[in-house]
Amino acid sequence: MIDPTQDLPQEQAADYQTYTVAGSHREIGHWQGERFPAVGPDRDDMDPDHYDFARKCLDQVERYYPGLVEEAEGYAEAADQPVEDLLWHFCLDAGKPPAHCSTVGVLTPDGPVLARNYDFFYFEDRRHLVTTHPAGALSHTGIWEGLIGGRFDGVNEAGVWVSIHGGGTRRPAKATPGLGFHLICRTALERARSAREAVDLIVRLPHIAGYNYFVADREAMYVVEAHPERVRVREPKSGILACTNHPLHPEMLPLAHTGIAENSRGRLERLLEGARQALAAPDPAAVLQATMRDHTVPVCGHTDGLATFWSAVCIPGRHHVAYSLGAPCRNAYTPAVWPAV
Repeated sequence: MIDPTQDLPQEQAADYQTYTVAGSHREIGHWQGERFPAVGPDRDDMDPDHYDFARKCLDQVERYYPGLVEEAEGYAEAADQPVEDLLWHFCLDAGKPPAHCSTVGVLTPDGPVLARNYDFFYFEDRRHLVTTHPAGALSHTGIWEGLIGGRFDGVNEAGVWVSIHGGGTRRPAKATPGLGFHLICRTALERARSAREAVDLIVRLPHIAGYNYFVADREAMYVVEAHPERVRVREPKSGILACTNHPLHPEMLPLAHTGIAENSRGRLERLLEGARQALAAPDPAAVLQATMRDHTVPVCGHTDGLATFWSAVCIPGRHHVAYSLGAPCRNAYTPAVWPAV
């Protein structure tokens, strides 16, 4: 049986904050750099080959969305350190097959209703719910965990939701420079005015690791299964779409990592069960919230590596987004700021 209190001390010690930032990307980076020390290794702690790869990834970000490079430069200026000390933020997880997170959505008369849990290791303890108003880009509300320029999930002012999940795919045959998952999520939130636009953008971007992206708006929802060697898109079946940490698209299955956790398969089945119940319920969001609190698989986890740090529910058609900052089994879903300008 799951003991939902076993990781309460880790949750209580974590850095949960809620705030708003605005301005140019450089100004946003500077504001955060003044307040929050950078996580991760600096240049001197990186292997020379890793550092060289990071420089090439930075070049790719500069090509596809230079504002995020400017944000890193602003962060470095505020912290009084060279931007080279922050290059790790542009290349982490290259080729690593991570496993965490769940999202499920149902199509209702109000459009998609979705719920999402983020799960990871306890060492990752910065969990900031940030409403961001970037100059010249779309405003958005979502979670920042300290990876400079990145977001792990969120919704923008156009009603486009994006959330990230470990993809459960093998390492690429050859590591190629590209964008990390956190920067892909942020880029989509700031540039896409529809779920289809977000999907097309994620498909076009160069990926450095295998991740799944759940994308939705007021009318549609998709899962993008991405790998440096191949990217494919899944759509709802019978009004239901779910995503955990292994590939489901037939053309992605050959890339599956041999160590796919049974937990990922179990969570997927529980999400699908909850979604079927939600479709028949007068309040689909309430049913999905109950699903995200599940301890039978569990969907709501309490062990290192699969500990649930936060949960969210979003109904883009109603301009509604709510977050449980902490495991949803013991924390309420509280409405967050809809990122209208």
